[in-house]
Amino acid sequence: MIKKPLTLAAIIALAVLITSCGKREEGGGKAGPAAPPRPAAKPAQKSARPIPAKWAAIAIIIDDMGNNPKELDDVVALPGPVAVAVLPLLRYSADTAKRAEAKGLTVLLHLPMQPEGNPEGLGPGALMSGMSPEDIDNILSGDLASVPGAEGVNNHMGSLLTEDKAAMDAVMSGLESRKLFFVDSLTTAKSEAWRTAEKDGVPFARRDVFLDDSPDEAYIKAQFARLVAIAKRRGIAVAIGHPRPMTMKALKEEIPGLPKQGVRLVNIKDALNSAAPDAGRN
Repeated sequence: MIKKPLTLAAIIALAVLITSCGKREEGGGKAGPAAPPRPAAKPAQKSARPIPAKWAAIAIIIDDMGNNPKELDDVVALPGPVAVAVLPLLRYSADTAKRAEAKGLTVLLHLPMQPEGNPEGLGPGALMSGMSPEDIDNILSGDLASVPGAEGVNNHMGSLLTEDKAAMDAVMSGLESRKLFFVDSLTTAKSEAWRTAEKDGVPFARRDVFLDDSPDEAYIKAQFARLVAIAKRRGIAVAIGHPRPMTMKALKEEIPGLPKQGVRLVNIKDALNSAAPDAGRN
């Protein structure tokens, strides 16, 4: 049997039927008026750099404040929310803490703790091995009084004392009762400080990178790059530096470039309770 070619009217009727069926399947109701033709899609523009789905973050603490009031001016001039850790019972401890708080910086008590070997440079207000819990709490009280506005504590030296679980229990008990957080400077891989903080319910963080063990600018910038790499791998990383001219210079140059790397500088309080199991050992 020879099929007859469709007439023009039949072709038009068939097209209308197909369009009507398509409308019902998509909309689930009666067919409405035909939608106006959509403009051709523009080709996607290439971004100058990819926008990360989840930004990494770094937090920076500047240690050993309280010796020189001019050092705070350099820290305040940094382009971001760094924290300052103030040594207790020094001539400028209270003034530095008050000025830093007035500038919106987070203030920590940089609590001296007994190191292994020579304690030179430990300074006043130190916690020493063999002290009773009462002695530890009394010293902590005096140290905090000399650093007004401190919201947290991190250890100055302490490679010996932070390995002492009983001493750290006493410290964390004092911090928990005062609603303060703790940042473990991790001056020893055997530190019990962050472990006892976690056990006693004290908000804590751990140092990942020391920025300026060497005063060399190239070294400091390499350490900063290492900090950024850790943050990208883990999500967040913590660094400790000092108010030294070369450290301040390097930070002024490196911090503004963080957004281009998908990294932001955050307050140390944003790093609390986010430490990875291998923090400090990178």
